Amino acid sequence: MSIGKYLVRLGGECANMLEFEKVVRFFCKESVYCFTSDIDWAPEWAIQQTLNIFNELEVPLTPFITHNSDAIKQQYEKTGKSQYVALHPNFLPDSSHGNNYIEQIDFVTRLWPDAQCFRGHTFFDNYLISQEFYNRGFKYDSNLCLFLHPYCTPLQHESLIRFPVFWEDDVHWKKYPFKLEAIKRYIEIPGLKIFNFHPLSTALNIPSPDYYQKHKFIYRSTEEPEDFNKYTFKGNGTLTFLEELISYLQKKNARFYYLHDLFQEICERFSREDYI
Repeated sequence: MSIGKYLVRLGGECANMLEFEKVVRFFCKESVYCFTSDIDWAPEWAIQQTLNIFNELEVPLTPFITHNSDAIKQQYEKTGKSQYVALHPNFLPDSSHGNNYIEQIDFVTRLWPDAQCFRGHTFFDNYLISQEFYNRGFKYDSNLCLFLHPYCTPLQHESLIRFPVFWEDDVHWKKYPFKLEAIKRYIEIPGLKIFNFHPLSTALNIPSPDYYQKHKFIYRSTEEPEDFNKYTFKGNGTLTFLEELISYLQKKNARFYYLHDLFQEICERFSREDYI
């Protein structure tokens, strides 16, 4: 059975792990870039501003949604890109998505029926959750953070293929300043590189945990969107890091993927029997 058939789990069959070795070998010698955003109940103006930023940078963005967003519907559903949107269920106590994992999965799948991928809020995970998504037709997830891990590759996880996150803004700000030089040596190492930027962190250029804690009130603020510019951090932060990172990668002629397109390309590439 080809690796492509393995990835989409046709008939629920298991592939020989030697076939999956082709995937591992590829990501150990090349870098592949994908940008995602956990929406995390962000206000609509922050979601729209984040979409605008990625559009201006000409970088595809895979959103992981927690709630309905007109901005996301306008950019993805109404433009024929519905399959590029993923789900971000909250499995923690007192979740607004439901009282148990079945209710919570029901809630997010109703939000976006075309979704094929998920990432739990705080990367919450267990076997029952993965199996339930698989039973509902999901093919892959991104529900693991391997911060700056060298030679990241897709993983076999339960009945799904897992695409680990390589970098996340709210992990970075606990460890490093928002300058590319701080982690550039890790970016130079080959591997799967999924970056995750949150809308509020990006829109406000948040530089640190303290700054974030002082501005969390914005999630429930009744101020008009244009009033939020006064809260934007003026120094090095999440947004300036994103712009510096994209500029650096574009100069290297890096190729950027929607996560769905990356999954599809892996299926196609490794289904060729002559691939080495």
